[in-house]
Amino acid sequence: MTIFHTMKYIFTLFIFLSFLSLFSCVKQTIPPSNQQVEREAAAPVFQTLEFKETIVSEQEPVQLKEGERPQVEIVLSLLSVDGSQELRSILYQTLYKGKEPADYKNNVIEGWKAEYQGLWKEDYAAQETSLAALSGEYYETITLPFQHQSVLVIKQEIYEYKGGAHGNTEVQYFVIDLEKNSRVKLEDILSADSRPQLKQYLEKALRDYAAANSNEPLAADENIADIYLYWEDWWNGHAGLPENFFLSAEGLGIYWNQYEIASYAVGGIALTLPYSTIEPLLSADGRALITKLKK
Repeated sequence: MTIFHTMKYIFTLFIFLSFLSLFSCVKQTIPPSNQQVEREAAAPVFQTLEFKETIVSEQEPVQLKEGERPQVEIVLSLLSVDGSQELRSILYQTLYKGKEPADYKNNVIEGWKAEYQGLWKEDYAAQETSLAALSGEYYETITLPFQHQSVLVIKQEIYEYKGGAHGNTEVQYFVIDLEKNSRVKLEDILSADSRPQLKQYLEKALRDYAAANSNEPLAADENIADIYLYWEDWWNGHAGLPENFFLSAEGLGIYWNQYEIASYAVGGIALTLPYSTIEPLLSADGRALITKLKK
């Protein structure tokens, strides 16, 4: 190979490598598309954490059978979240008072220990309490009944038994706006003057729920009087809008716990108002949010 051909080869190789380097730099500086960003963004990952502990009395039994001691069974099914620090913060603040799930669990257990060890000491001294009356139960379960790219609905269900005829269950819903990473209140969704009309919608839904006569007041209808004796008191006691609500693919739901508007035997009551029904009551922000849920 002559010197001329060698120089020509080196020059060609230099040009090729220069273009390759330039192309690489251009490729690295091209900003990713919105879709690429969305794909690459870390999506929240939820995990269920199960905890179970039994607290046994430290007091010496008096009237109980040998080997028997009253106890409290505690079972927790909690949620943890990874992938979004902002969502993690709002979730843990809402559900666990800002603590990690494991720390929250420890607080629950320690609280029951402190309460029951004191009760056991007093009741043993009285020497007239049965094992069943001295035992207790605590079950807490957190689930995600509705997940959407814009909204997350969390359901917290707590059952407690502290002696007596029966335990009590309390359900609380939390609606989280995933785009704003903030908890949504019903007043954020409905317009300021929507309360009177909302009451009418809920009363109709209650009648449908109980197959009540639409011509009678709720407290007077024989099909509904014994069930909804507390409806008016409950509604009048909420100067604003109900706080225990949820969103679903079907509509806006309102939830009442035991005793809130009905007897214990009726249990919790959930009513869902279709989005088409409440559309006139929506605020501008509520309309924008509901529109996203329909997509």
